[in-house]
Amino acid sequence: MVFWDVFLAFLIGMLFTAGFVMIARRPVVWLDMFVLFLVFFLAAWTGSLWIVPIGPAVLGARIVPLLLITLIIALLVTAWIRPLGVKRPRTRGEALRRAEAKSEIETVTNAFLWALVVFMALAVVGGYVFQQI
Repeated sequence: MVFWDVFLAFLIGMLFTAGFVMIARRPVVWLDMFVLFLVFFLAAWTGSLWIVPIGPAVLGARIVPLLLITLIIALLVTAWIRPLGVKRPRTRGEALRRAEAKSEIETVTNAFLWALVVFMALAVVGGYVFQQI
């Protein structure tokens, strides 16, 4: 049962990551793609542990909780992604301010995603610990 939960979470994580990469239509940094995969993989795995199993069983695991929690996390991540249609700066000072703001936004976004990864990893561990009680 645990193997199939992890396997299906891996597949769902790969599918959602591939979807985001195809939708982005811009060069992708491998580390960013790996962090995005970790977020989706751990979200699906966490969903399989903490949400009441509903829907049809696929390979011994209920797939609906995995898809639902991953979709919710994907929508949350989508809200954090910056839109592509940004106007070019008119002056050098404006370009510098935008570069600083972009750096700050990237720092906050990376911290948010890493905190999400750590939180979901702890939720997976907690799911197995509390399952034994």
